Amino acid sequence: MSNLSVGDLTTSGTKTIVTGTSSGLNTGALIENAVQQNNVAADKIDIKIQENDLLIAGYEEWYGLAQNFQDSLFNIKSQTSILDTGNVFSQRTANLESTGSPATSLINVSIDEDAPEGSYDLVIEQKAEAFSTGSTNVVDKDADLNEVGSFTIGIDGYAAQQIDVVATDSLQDIADKINLTTADSGVAASIVKVSETEYQLILEGTDTNAAMTVSTLSGSVMQNLGIVDVTDAFEAGQIIQNEQGSRVVYNGATITRDDNAYDDLIDGLSFDIVQADAGSTLTLDVSFDSGSAKDAILDFVDSYNAFREFAIINQQVNADGSIPEEAILFSDTLLDSFNYQMSTLLAGASGDGLANSLRGLGIEFDGDNRLVVKDGTKLDDALLSDFENVANFFATDVSIDNDEFRLISNSSSTESLDFTIDITTDVDGNITAATVGGSSVFTINGNSLVGQAGTAYEGLTFAYAGTTDTSINVTMNAGVADLLYNTIENYTAADGSIQEEITALNAENEDYTEEAQEIRDKGEEIREEQIQVYAAMEAELARLDSLLNTVRALLGNNKDD
Repeated sequence: MSNLSVGDLTTSGTKTIVTGTSSGLNTGALIENAVQQNNVAADKIDIKIQENDLLIAGYEEWYGLAQNFQDSLFNIKSQTSILDTGNVFSQRTANLESTGSPATSLINVSIDEDAPEGSYDLVIEQKAEAFSTGSTNVVDKDADLNEVGSFTIGIDGYAAQQIDVVATDSLQDIADKINLTTADSGVAASIVKVSETEYQLILEGTDTNAAMTVSTLSGSVMQNLGIVDVTDAFEAGQIIQNEQGSRVVYNGATITRDDNAYDDLIDGLSFDIVQADAGSTLTLDVSFDSGSAKDAILDFVDSYNAFREFAIINQQVNADGSIPEEAILFSDTLLDSFNYQMSTLLAGASGDGLANSLRGLGIEFDGDNRLVVKDGTKLDDALLSDFENVANFFATDVSIDNDEFRLISNSSSTESLDFTIDITTDVDGNITAATVGGSSVFTINGNSLVGQAGTAYEGLTFAYAGTTDTSINVTMNAGVADLLYNTIENYTAADGSIQEEITALNAENEDYTEEAQEIRDKGEEIREEQIQVYAAMEAELARLDSLLNTVRALLGNNKDD
């Protein structure tokens, strides 16, 4: 009787198959085919995931380009937040020249955003100095002076402080005692090695143009050190520098200060005197920073064109009408909408004019709607001769006739507004109503007024610092950079359209991945079921084959008999 053969269970990777069968069938292939038929649906889902991954990559590339474009616009749009440092059009540059000594050796200059354009002439006649004097020389700064006595010392504007000297005090000890009171007296002491064998006590006021006084209470310490005479007057021969204020001649007028800081002479401009030179005339020319503005405008052009190249790639069609592989977002409605809005806003800003249009700045569209600087001299001329008009073209121009009312946030897409807002307050100065033409179009939030959604004022936030009823006139003309920036924000914000698409696709892929896994898990269940079915079949065939062989053997034996 032959052995019963049911085949062998063999593992290949994670798959279990039947081999060495009695039927002669390739049961492993049959099982695998059944599993693959089941997994066809999962393979189709994998293709959908891959397609979504391509879309996500396309959206992410677009998102990066849109953000770069938005960043370039930030530099040339209005800056309304108190945290903003101002756009490029608020920057100033200064050119400093001197008829004598190098200008930078005479003064250090800093310029604020509100510095007016102009030319200013300065002569630095005198630098402010602090009073300083010194003792006679001693051989050993650490040796006992054998001086006993007390004195007070201080400068104008400070409280004179008492210094007590004992016989064992050295020159260094006296300096240390004075320095312990510097914050109150305004006098600082130091020891200077004036030669290889001699030291000197130096006394200096901490403020310029402040007289120093010494009053002897007992003994004669300061007299014996040669600093003052018997009347407590400073020894002329020991005075290093008398106190003095600074003096400059500004556009012909003589100006004096106690110190060397001039931060209230010219609005938006401050300077510190480094040294005096009455023979040198400084000329300070303050102007708009046209160079930085030009760079920012060119960056805006380049950033838009980078996006435009992306849009062109995703709009192209092959000669045979097919869609190229790189056109990932072909016919994407969101991209089409964005591209249309950008083109429309820029086209609206491209009309004729000096500095109130792109064409007036020498910037035009090419055949593929890229921006091209056709005439660089137009841009240079506009920045040099009509800078403020260029600024108002890009950045929103806001006119408010009340200093207590301010625009603090602007995300509006409204091109122009001209309105009067009527503000009502209670007895405590709190805003109770804010209307335009009798309509409540602003939401009151403390002292802030927020434009309501669905109105022309949506995206605008104002702050009112006053406490009384008032009517305020406001005129706004939106700059093209503001309009572009605010439009892009709808797409690039954390909850913007692009991120919504990416989030939706990622969520869809998660569902797809789960669905595909469920299908493949079912395939493994089919595999195990089929293995059992074929194993049982092969076992039965093996049994029958064994029985057949037995019968044959018996029949053969009987015939021989």
